[in-house]
Amino acid sequence: MPTLQQRLADSADPRTRRQAMQALSDFLRDDLDDLAMKKLWRSIFFAMWLADLPKVHDELARSVAKTVHRFGEDDAVRRWTLCFCSTLAAEWARLDKYRLDKYYLLARHFVRESLAWCRAKDWAPASVDAFAAAIDAGWFSAPKCPDGPRLHYGDVLLEALVEFEVPPSAAHRFCRPLLNALVHGSAPVATRVLDRLAAPLADVEAMRPLARLVQADVHGAAAA
Repeated sequence: MPTLQQRLADSADPRTRRQAMQALSDFLRDDLDDLAMKKLWRSIFFAMWLADLPKVHDELARSVAKTVHRFGEDDAVRRWTLCFCSTLAAEWARLDKYRLDKYYLLARHFVRESLAWCRAKDWAPASVDAFAAAIDAGWFSAPKCPDGPRLHYGDVLLEALVEFEVPPSAAHRFCRPLLNALVHGSAPVATRVLDRLAAPLADVEAMRPLARLVQADVHGAAAA
C-alpha cells in the first residue's frame, strides 16, 4: 500500500493527492501529541521531496500550508509550527539545488497562512506570540539550524506584513526572531535583517510605525 508521502506526491492521479491531503487534514486536531506531529511533518517533507512536477509540488506546498487552519488553540499552532521548523532545519543539509526551491516555496506559503490564521484571531498577542515563538525556537534559537531557513524568513516576512496589513504591535512580534538575530545570529542573518527588513520598512508608509519600533531595536542591538 502506498505511504502517505507517496499518495501526497502522486503525479499521475490528482484524486489520490486530494484524498491523501483530506486524510491528513482530518487527522489534525488541537490535542494531537508532539510525536504524531513530528511523524506527519517527516512524511510531508518526503512528499515534497518526491513531488518532482512543478504543478504537483506547488499544489502540495499550498495545501500543506493551509493545515495550520485545522487548529484552534494557540499552543497547538505553536507545536505544529515548531515541528515544521525543526523538520526543515534537521533535513536542510540533504537538499540539493534542484530541490531547494520547493522547500522555500513551502516555507513561504506556511508563513503566509500562519499570518492569515493570526488575522482570524484578530492579531491577539497570544496567537501571534505562539507563531513567533515557534519560529524563534525552531530556526533562530536552535544552535544547529542552518542559515537558509532564517534568511528565507527574513526575505518573505516584510512582503507578508504588507500584504496582510498587520498592525504595528503584531508586526513587531513577528519580527522578534529576526531582531534577536541581530545580537545572537550569524553575520549573514544580521545583514539580511538590515537589508530586507530594517531599511525597507521606512519606505512603506503603512509600515512606518513598525519601522520606528524596529529602528529602536536595531539601535539597542548596536549598543549591546
